[in-house]
Amino acid sequence: MIQHGTYLRVTDNSGGKYALCIKLLGYFKPKSIARMGNILVVVVKKIKHRLKRIKEHTIYFALVIRTKKEMQRKDGTELKFLHNDVILLDKNKTPIGTRVLGVVPIELRKKGWSKVLSIAEGIV
Repeated sequence: MIQHGTYLRVTDNSGGKYALCIKLLGYFKPKSIARMGNILVVVVKKIKHRLKRIKEHTIYFALVIRTKKEMQRKDGTELKFLHNDVILLDKNKTPIGTRVLGVVPIELRKKGWSKVLSIAEGIV
């Protein structure tokens, strides 16, 4: 569950390290939550020193790829991770980085994000 004000880990090679959620896109209630596959508006709070594709304290879109809150699969298994992770997107909703670090759940590919994830993984 990701709400307004949640700190997130950036897990692509765009250069970001931590981001802060400032808006959930598509939600109108103040206490809305985001799960895997939702788009957020984030502010990058900390960057990695060597990679300079993005700047600190700038606003980007982000796609949630992993959450701490468990997700129920249809076969009854639960899927949860240790961190809330996102990948950064530009204004056209294409990934800024070229690689996604770590695992990506199959549910994201089923939700229609397979084209975005294939670009980020370099499988075009």
